[in-house]
This record gives sequence, structure tokens and C-alpha cells, in this order.
Amino acid sequence: MACTPGLYGDNCTQTCRPSKCLDNTCHPDTGLCIECGGNFNGSTCSECKAGYYRSGDSCYPCSSLCAGSQCDPSNGSCIGCVDGRHGATCNTTCSPAGCQTCHQHNGNCTACRPLYNLDHTSQCKECKDGFSKHNSSICSPCSVSCKDRLCHGDTGDCVQGCRPGYHGQQCEELCSTIADQCVQCNQSGECTACSGHFQPPQCTGMKDESSQQSSVPVGSAILGAGLMLTVALLSVLVFLCWKHRSQKTVQDAETVAGSSSDPVTAPNNVYTAPPTASSSISPSASAQAGDVTPHVIRDPGNTYEKLRIYSNMVFDREAHSEPEPRGTDVTKAL
Repeated sequence: MACTPGLYGDNCTQTCRPSKCLDNTCHPDTGLCIECGGNFNGSTCSECKAGYYRSGDSCYPCSSLCAGSQCDPSNGSCIGCVDGRHGATCNTTCSPAGCQTCHQHNGNCTACRPLYNLDHTSQCKECKDGFSKHNSSICSPCSVSCKDRLCHGDTGDCVQGCRPGYHGQQCEELCSTIADQCVQCNQSGECTACSGHFQPPQCTGMKDESSQQSSVPVGSAILGAGLMLTVALLSVLVFLCWKHRSQKTVQDAETVAGSSSDPVTAPNNVYTAPPTASSSISPSASAQAGDVTPHVIRDPGNTYEKLRIYSNMVFDREAHSEPEPRGTDVTKAL
């Protein structure tokens, strides 16, 4: 027999024990709730469902900032926070803005958002290379006109200068804003190159092309003359060396050719020719005068040996000859 809602037992005289049973309906034999209402759970409907916590006689949902929407069912404290939040109920933002996750209780950064760096104080305060937070607290890319896309992390000023054609602290101004004819400038805004015939830094006036053009031929002429002079000097030196060596070769050849008229064996040589029959020098006198052994040439082809023998023979002949009178005795004449 079915009992009236809210009652159970053999005679349906007992009241369902939990007061939180859904539609006040309980099991007809045990009196336990079949279903619970008001976000409660359990056979007695005294506990809150998952994702809820109890406060008084009611169950309230956990904070949406809790990780997985899970919290302590007794007091609602979050069991972990979503990224960028900390605190008991995760209602506080991680600081600064670059912090992606932080410790739930003390707020120290544990990971940084892209483009940020985690410093030694566990804070994400500086942007990565190529980014700056000069326009807001969020890191944004450096100006595309910055050389190598590098800029100061706080101010956004380009630290390596500008790309060609730009100037300014953040390289956002064209060089043509300095002057219409300016095609290249430095970061401080001084024009370094102009189009046409204009002169930097203000790109005013005309270039003196005549002096520039004339300087090129003059410089080339001087260089050419110097090269020609160097070549001429080297040619003269080579010629002189060649002439000297040629003359020496000719002299050596003449010396060798003249050796055929051997002065040692020449018959008309008054120093070396044998004495004639009318000579006053007799063999005994020659022996007494100390004639030396006849000079013998051991190597007829050696010119230097012939010259040495010839010199010795001349010396011997002069040593054995009688000295000629050097003057006339005037006393005998008288």
C-alpha cells in the first residue's frame, strides 16, 4: 500500500525523517529520502552536491573562479584558482598583469603570460625582447621600424636605432618629414643623404659636382704617372744590371781568346825567347849568374798558371841582366 507523501511505515503513520527530501517523499519502508532538493545530496539530504557548499540550511554554488568550480563544501573556499587569480575564493587578480598563474595564498607569480619574463622576485615585470609595455601594462610588440625589432621594455624606444628611412625615439617618423629630398637620416632626425643634387643635413643647396668630377681624373692621372715612373726606374735598373753583366762576359771571353798567344812560348818574346848565338851570356856565365831551372807548364789549358809562370820568367830575366848606364860621365869627356 502506497503512503501519502511525507509518511512511511506499515500503516503509513511515520513521518519521513529528513526534511530535505524532494517533494517530501521518502522510502516507504526506511523513511530515507529517495531524492533531495535544494542542492542537497545523500540519503538524509544533509550534504551539499559537488560544486556547492553549505551555509546554514542551504547549499550555495562554489565560486566560478575556483579551479574546476570545486570548493570546500563546509565553507566554500576554492580548491585551487583559475589562471590569473588568487585568494580563498579566487576573487583577487594576480599582479602585475603579466602574471599568468600565482600562488593561491600569497599571490607570488608561478608562471608568466606570453611575452613576459619571470624575475627573481617571482613577479612578471619585464617584457621579452621585441616587446614593450609603453602604451599600457600589457606587453606589445616594438615598432616595426626599430632596427632588429628591439626596444626598451618600459618606454618602447628603439635601442638599436632605426631602419633606413625612419627616425625618432620609436622610429615612427619618416626621413622625408625632415625635408622632401631626405632619403636617409639618423635616429635623432639629422638627414645624412639627400636625393638629386641636394646636400645634407638640411638637403638644401646644390652639390659641387665639378670639383668632385675633376678630382677623379686628377687623382687617376697622378696614380698613373706614379706607376709609369716606377716602371721606368725598374727598367733602367734592369738594363744597367744586364749591361754590366754583358761587359764582364765580353772581357772574360777576350781573356780566354787572348790566351792562344801564349807569352810563355811566344818566339818573339824578348824575356822568354832563348838567347841567340851572338848573346854575350855563355852557358857558364848563365850558370854563374844563377839561372834557375826552366819553367815548366804542367797544365797547358790553365790560363792562370801560364800567367804565373810568365811573371816568374820576366822576374828572373830582369834579375840576371846588367843595369844600363843612367847618364854620361862629364869628367871623362873633358
